[in-house]
Amino acid sequence: MLYIQYLRVKLILMPRKKRCPVCNKTDQVIPIIYGFPDESLFIKADKGEVILGGCVIVENNPEWYCKRDDKRF
Repeated sequence: MLYIQYLRVKLILMPRKKRCPVCNKTDQVIPIIYGFPDESLFIKADKGEVILGGCVIVENNPEWYCKRDDKRF
């Protein structure tokens, strides 16, 4: 029973891939990270796993980026 509860919590907390509003696909969608990045985030950005959004954080900043369509959403 404990194992089932663990899986349920893990599935709830696991971030889902967002769907691009232009191409309607998820395979090229990556998160946009705001704030001052550390070295690991620079490495992920160089690999194309995240986009660095800058240090200025405002309320309606886009959270996702589609590499296929060059679209932030």
